Amino acid sequence: MARDMASYLSTLSEDDKLALRGWASNARLEGWREDLVGRIKDVGLVIFQYLRMMGGVDTVMSDKIVKRVVNEISVKAGLKPVEDDIELSRRLSR
Repeated sequence: MARDMASYLSTLSEDDKLALRGWASNARLEGWREDLVGRIKDVGLVIFQYLRMMGGVDTVMSDKIVKRVVNEISVKAGLKPVEDDIELSRRLSR
């Protein structure tokens, strides 16, 4: 996975930081599976979001701890818990 990611980013810029930042600023949560990084084997939504964060994008990762805390708060507030990771990421990004 790391090799495939590095191979793709090297086509964007010779500077690793600029390549990651350039990709991250253009990558979107919606349609993340169609993104060239999202298509890499073993890159799931959490890794995709983490890489965007490392590229400087202000976003969140919907990992199990975040999901648990958000759902505990939601239930206490009388709201339905969120099971879908993309929906959770959208809600947290608002």
